[in-house]
Amino acid sequence: MEKENYEKLVITKLTPMAEPRGMFFTQKLIEELNECGAIASRCLSSGIDGHHPITKAPNKERLLEEMGDVLALITLMSKHFKLDVEGMERRAKDKVRLLTKIADTCLPEQSNPDNKVSV
Repeated sequence: MEKENYEKLVITKLTPMAEPRGMFFTQKLIEELNECGAIASRCLSSGIDGHHPITKAPNKERLLEEMGDVLALITLMSKHFKLDVEGMERRAKDKVRLLTKIADTCLPEQSNPDNKVSV
């Protein structure tokens, strides 16, 4: 970026979160999202019906647990920060429709046709 473009950048003052309960919920959400991502990755590499190579924990069961943990933190944060839950639900429905349309258009049929998402 050229020097004159740097001068046009607006620098936003950082104001870190300082409220303990909000910090706690936010940290836990990040932790649970990462755990959910880790098991989702394992499902890709060893299959949804696979299991952890050492603990033998079923991937599907672990994914269900981690997704539930993420939903719990979304609920807690929504209440704590007074987030627009209806707006979030609308956004989720729109995303389900979009991703379903993309999958239906671009991806081969799944092996389990009864496993469809409805909105």
